[in-house]
Amino acid sequence: MSIVPTSEVDIANFKQVAQFPPELVNWNERLVKIPLAIRNNFGNGIKIAVLDTGVEKTHLDLAKNLVYSKDFTNEPGANLDIVGHGTEMASLIAASPFTDGMGVMGVAPDATLYSAKVVYDQNNPDDFLSVQNGLDDVLNNQVDIVNMSIGHPPFVPVTPIIQNIMDSISQDTQTLFFAATKEYDDVVAAPDLVQMFPVSCANVVPVCCLTNELVDQYWDTLPVPIVIVPDFNAWCCSIVYRKYYFQDAGSSISTALVSGIAALLLSSDSTIQRTKDGIIAELQKYSSTVEEAFSNPGAELHIIVKIN
Repeated sequence: MSIVPTSEVDIANFKQVAQFPPELVNWNERLVKIPLAIRNNFGNGIKIAVLDTGVEKTHLDLAKNLVYSKDFTNEPGANLDIVGHGTEMASLIAASPFTDGMGVMGVAPDATLYSAKVVYDQNNPDDFLSVQNGLDDVLNNQVDIVNMSIGHPPFVPVTPIIQNIMDSISQDTQTLFFAATKEYDDVVAAPDLVQMFPVSCANVVPVCCLTNELVDQYWDTLPVPIVIVPDFNAWCCSIVYRKYYFQDAGSSISTALVSGIAALLLSSDSTIQRTKDGIIAELQKYSSTVEEAFSNPGAELHIIVKIN
């Protein structure tokens, strides 16, 4: 059951202040390499946890699918999304436009969203204790996918909290984990992309955003396996910017989009092996060439899966 209010007052307020994208942004339709039969499952039956800054509970495009929201930071804002990042991620994964012909539709608009607020209102996960607690909670809720568009420099030495998170991820056999790499403008060499936690965890699928030029430059030295999404500005739901809609780019965005694609695949085929190798093998079936991926970024949504 949705936890987003949809009274007549809520709807009127939303429509009064929302500044919509110039057209309905349907990320499901833009998956040009994913067959229609898979896309048309819309992620039905798949539970996706967003470990992030929380999710906005007044955004009507999330009213259909946001069914759970819990705070693990003990911030004054509780489980409200003060930063906005988690709301963006949730919408790219599973938004469903409330206003006909306007707004944003996520990649998997029939999936259900579980929000765990693990990033503090200063946009910092601190020592990751909140992440450990949030992860434990969503795994107890038997989610299918965990999206972690969050990151921290390596913890050296590995702390007990980080070890607990790594153990939870490595021991889980029913859940797929996706995490964002470093942003490309923060790296000196390709291996730097995964020198961050939690994307550095062995059982986490790394997702990065790169330009065409950097794909060409880094190709031979990219850490593998890795999923690459072309760099472009993606429309998503927001808490403040442009009044409920906003354009953003980067590895966080890319990770959310790939989590949505994984939901479509799981919804279409229950026999998919729920391991890093298993989902990478499935994603590779729909991988684009570099030329295809960068031919029309944004208007078309491509992934490049590099495994060797």
